[in-house]
Amino acid sequence: MTLDPNHLGANLRQAALHVERGEQDRARQRYRKILDRAPHDPDALEQLTPLITSAELQSHKAALNSALKRISRPGGDRAKLHFGLARLAKQEQNLARLQSHLAQANAEIAAQHPYDPEADTHQTQAILSQFPKASQTIVPRQDHPRPIFITGQPRSGTTLTEAVLGAHPDVAALGERAATGFLTQPFLDGTTPFDLEAQAKLTSDYLSRLPDLSAGTRAFSDKMPENYRYIGYLIAAFPDCRILCMRRDPRDVALSVWQAHFSGQALSYSYNLKAMAHRFNLHAAMQLHWQKIYPEQLMVASYKDLVSDIDAQSRRLAQFAGLG
Repeated sequence: MTLDPNHLGANLRQAALHVERGEQDRARQRYRKILDRAPHDPDALEQLTPLITSAELQSHKAALNSALKRISRPGGDRAKLHFGLARLAKQEQNLARLQSHLAQANAEIAAQHPYDPEADTHQTQAILSQFPKASQTIVPRQDHPRPIFITGQPRSGTTLTEAVLGAHPDVAALGERAATGFLTQPFLDGTTPFDLEAQAKLTSDYLSRLPDLSAGTRAFSDKMPENYRYIGYLIAAFPDCRILCMRRDPRDVALSVWQAHFSGQALSYSYNLKAMAHRFNLHAAMQLHWQKIYPEQLMVASYKDLVSDIDAQSRRLAQFAGLG
């Protein structure tokens, strides 16, 4: 078996790693290398867009439009190119083109991954019906750091909040952990009982997926926004945990989400404005329910307050998490 230095997927991943590390020049060079061999590749063209210089704007726009003309079939590739063109329109402050490209990009993906409001409502009701009041829990374990779950809608401030908490020397900031979503999957429809045995298994299974934490770590954070749906399960499994529910003006969330290109199908509602409104209302209903039955372990944190007075809010977060 031989390695292929021109493998498209490997080069795209390498470029993405450069971006994640803040190595913009190296990422730009990698995307240019990809486009030298595949000048109409939608992934490379979209991902290169935020890295171009002002002098390259017009030539890059031409490349995006050229690639778009070559793709007649609806779908994700056309969406990627429209998202790229939307970003350029924003840089040029051309509001009409920005709106047009965003509408087309989101419509392409919404057609591929339609949102099912009835199914989402049914699952929400099934989850909440399992927790009409604070659930009976196992005895809290004392041999692991305290979990801090930072929840909310996407683009509601979970990343900033984790950065604030992660600045504390006793906190391990672990980013978005996908474990809760698939570990709770068997219980979401309410047909499989979430009893004490299931709670204990959720605790051990979640902890077994954590990376090694340094000595002296008193708490770790998991900032998966979607965990707001699973708060009842998490508190049953971790009675000593703390839950932060991020709150941001839903209009700001909607605008930010509308301009974002998320991977996968988990956020299918984000590509349709009516679907967003429906999901936001479900989020509000769940948050109110959790606050009502778990007032000691939940804190609502305002994104607006956090950015306007980060010193005071960081102290509030530390006090709530028991960090001092």
